[in-house]
Amino acid sequence: MNIKTLEKASKIIEQIKKLDAEIIELDSYAMKLINSNSEINLTLSFDKENNESDKVNFDEDGSLINMPRMEYISPFFMTHNPLFGAGGFCGEPKKQNDTETLNRKLSESATLKIIGIILIELNDKRNDLISKVNKIGIQL
Repeated sequence: MNIKTLEKASKIIEQIKKLDAEIIELDSYAMKLINSNSEINLTLSFDKENNESDKVNFDEDGSLINMPRMEYISPFFMTHNPLFGAGGFCGEPKKQNDTETLNRKLSESATLKIIGIILIELNDKRNDLISKVNKIGIQL
């Protein structure tokens, strides 16, 4: 194994460590949320790159072709939950500069489902990276 291969593996392992930290943090939020009887507000932010980003297009068979790019206003979208910080609620989308923001109240169950979906996505990315490292010849 040469140095270039080791450097590549090292970079992938660092990405895995970052994903592990995100997974642990999300899991911690989920554990705090269980049976907390808190009111949860979900905040999503949609970046407006151009007028086309507002459009959602569908293929002839009804399949989604594209939709606006979505980024969270804050990590793990739960800054408005009393467990994770204070904040306001506005039930309507509001535009801020080139960003449209959507705030919605969620039940504990719905929030845990969303966290679960994010955890699945992060675990899939992690498993893909582990497969890449294994192909290089390093077993994790």
